[in-house]
Parts: sequence; C-alpha cells; structure tokens
Amino acid sequence: MNYRSAAVRIVVGGALLLGASGAWAASFDCKQASTAVEKRLCAVPALGDLDDQLDESYRALVETTPRSSVASVRDQQRAWLRQRNACAQDAKLDDCLQRSLKARADVLAKALTAQQQALDRIIASIPTAPADAARQLQGYDTPLASAWLAYLHQFVPAAGVDAALANARFESARKALRKVDTFAASLLDDVDGMPAMQAPERVLTLLRLWIERD
Repeated sequence: MNYRSAAVRIVVGGALLLGASGAWAASFDCKQASTAVEKRLCAVPALGDLDDQLDESYRALVETTPRSSVASVRDQQRAWLRQRNACAQDAKLDDCLQRSLKARADVLAKALTAQQQALDRIIASIPTAPADAARQLQGYDTPLASAWLAYLHQFVPAAGVDAALANARFESARKALRKVDTFAASLLDDVDGMPAMQAPERVLTLLRLWIERD
C-alpha cells in the first residue's frame, strides 16, 4: 500500500539542489571547499554525484521523520560525517570516500523507506482509527501530514482536529507547495479565486496535490 492507494480510498470514500556540475558538484558550494575530503568530492564527479544524492536522501529522511526523532537522525548524520572525514588519513582517499558514501546512502535509503511505510500505515488507519491517526500525524512536520490534518478536520469530525490546528497546517502545507512547485501552487490559488469553491474543495485540492508529489 502507498500514499496514493490509501488516499484514493479515503478521499473518494469520504467525499535539492541542481545536478552535479560547476561550483555545485557536491552537496555544498565547492568554492568554499577547504578540507582534503571536500576538495576531493568537488574534483571527482562520481564522488560529487554520490555526495549530492546522499544529501538529498538525508533531507528527505529528516522531513519524513517524526519530530521527536529528528534530533537522533541529525546526530547520526554528524557521526557519519566524522567517519567520512577520517578518509583524509587513508592512502586511497577516493576508494575510502566511495565506500563511505555508498554505505551511508544504503543506510539512508532503508531508513527513508521505513519512515515512509510508517507514515503510510498511519494514513491507512484513518477510516478505522481517525483520532489515533490524527494524534500521530501531529508528530510530523511534513507537508503531506499537514494536508491530511486539514482533511481530517474538514471531513472526519471524529478525528478531533480543531480548526486552529487545521488552518495552521493548511497554510504550512500551502507555503511548502509554493516553494517546491509554483505551478501546483497556482492551481490551489485558482481554487481560492472561484467564489463557488468552498473550504472542502480547497482542502481536497491541497491534499491531492501533495499526494501526487509524494
């Protein structure tokens, strides 16, 4: 089961960076590279690509992780960075960096999959346990969770999501949408501009847009 399949049943039933090149060959501005490791990540395209992809996965994991566990994820990343930087002492620096980057990428991919599955299970539980689902969703800052909380307030009173929380989360998800997809955000603006469109349509449009992105 995924977000889309869970959402279709519930909704229908209920109603980072540029590609590696130039000065941005890695996850950071190579013009600011100062250590041997950073300089090597910028000098070797294959390593820079790995670093960029790894950073993207890390950011996705932070966004998908419950708020209470984000600090732990960041601590683990800092610990890995220390390990990666230790490659500067290795006689075969490139090989060491490649092993370190690939190993960390694998760890992040597995962690991200686990977090996405956990969030999916919460969403899938909405029809049978809406209040518990709402409580768990409040622990996430991801725009998708925010859009679902707005949905629960509008369509599932038993979830117990109050208007203030729903409005705040709606605006949070809307703001995030504007940052990542101006076209999708304009579609939501179009709904707002139609007098006949009421709150339910606005909420459904926002949720559908985020489901499609995820």
